[in-house]
Amino acid sequence: MPISEAIIECKKQGAKSVAINLYIEEQILFQVMLAQHFTKKGLKTENSDDLAIVHFFNKNKTLTLDAWERFKLDKMENNFLHYEEPKGIFFYVKNIGRNPKSIEQEIQKDILLYELNNESKISIEYTRE
Repeated sequence: MPISEAIIECKKQGAKSVAINLYIEEQILFQVMLAQHFTKKGLKTENSDDLAIVHFFNKNKTLTLDAWERFKLDKMENNFLHYEEPKGIFFYVKNIGRNPKSIEQEIQKDILLYELNNESKISIEYTRE
């Protein structure tokens, strides 16, 4: 089922919001969750149910170390809210709104930032908030 349809289905079942975790093998790739969790860090939101893509990196996420180098570039930092908390965990967050189709497109676009090979298997977990 496409991500946009899964979001709509979860909301039909009564979820106030849907969080999405994307994994590569056994490691988290990135997450999608309520943007309001990051407003105190400076993330701008237009609606209380906006979602944000959350990329985070540390030395233990070995499968994403190459991508972390790309996120450190100025170009990437300008597209994301960037902060470190706690020490050694680096977050890159951006608001992606609340439209399910737009959310799906942003997720697909951000998967490409990791430049995964064709054999990489990404799994998706949906949770309700």
